[in-house]
Amino acid sequence: MSDPKISVIVPVYNAEKYLRKCVDSIINQSYRNLEIVLVNDGSTDNSGLICDDYKNMDERIKVFHKANGGVGAATNVGLDNMTGDYVVFVDSDDYIEKNMLEDMLLILQKENADIVQCGIYWVDFDYRIIRKITVPNKIIEGRENILRTYLAKNEIGRNLATKLIKASFFENLRLEEGRQIVDVIAITELLNKCDRYVFTENCYYYNLRTPYSVSRGKFTAQKYDDIKYATKYFENFISKNCPALKFYNYFRNVKVAVFCYEKIYHSDFTDRKEELQKLKELFKKNYPLYKKSEAKKCGTFKFRILIRIFNLNPKLYCWMINLKRGSNLWKRTKQK
Repeated sequence: MSDPKISVIVPVYNAEKYLRKCVDSIINQSYRNLEIVLVNDGSTDNSGLICDDYKNMDERIKVFHKANGGVGAATNVGLDNMTGDYVVFVDSDDYIEKNMLEDMLLILQKENADIVQCGIYWVDFDYRIIRKITVPNKIIEGRENILRTYLAKNEIGRNLATKLIKASFFENLRLEEGRQIVDVIAITELLNKCDRYVFTENCYYYNLRTPYSVSRGKFTAQKYDDIKYATKYFENFISKNCPALKFYNYFRNVKVAVFCYEKIYHSDFTDRKEELQKLKELFKKNYPLYKKSEAKKCGTFKFRILIRIFNLNPKLYCWMINLKRGSNLWKRTKQK
């Protein structure tokens, strides 16, 4: 029996500074039966040319060029054209360890798993490790237990990277297009099909922490709309698929209210006062339910302290977060 084929999908957008390191880390994998799918999402730099150069160097590489449509649309092109038994996603400014795919496939086969997740390193522009994020080796069985771990704990990563996934799980699943929040919904749908999820504490994935990342960019009206969209999605998903986890909605609504309030408080949003009032009402509605349910166990100790402060005085909370942000910026500037 031949070795399973692994498809590695890389959505590419204006990544000429990092793309070669990313693709080199994939083509040099110790596991050789790969299909590397590079999707150039309308880049305006030399990313498309770099993709074509690699296609001419390695017959395992497929390249697709498309008009810019966002990471969801680019990823879907990769999914539409992959032929592997398993799939891995790598961001075009990230890179992976040489033995990542071989090791993770061995774990998946040994444990008869549907999905395997590895640890991740955050690295700076000089590729120095600034943080290590990992979960101890363990196996979670049963769809509801897996969803509970995902929704109530901060262990299953809310992005597609760091995971080796059965390709069959994507037969009737594609990412949302035209939104910045795409992974979080796709992962929820994947986990709803998953019976056995495995963590390996080994770190194989390196995430370059650029200031231009979608997750760390300016808080825009689109991002706010995406968050509200995801909140509604989770309410419907939990009601339909796992009503026993209804408490998670209280946790998420509290978290969304606090996070968005601070972002809008320090913004020039249209209808700023009206939106702040809506978020305060969302918090007041859900916070008592949060405290009385299993939701109070969700999140970190730091999170629980911060929402208590917000409950007492939202403006004080915003001031503290802004002060912390300024302190972190000063430290990074000093290090440079």
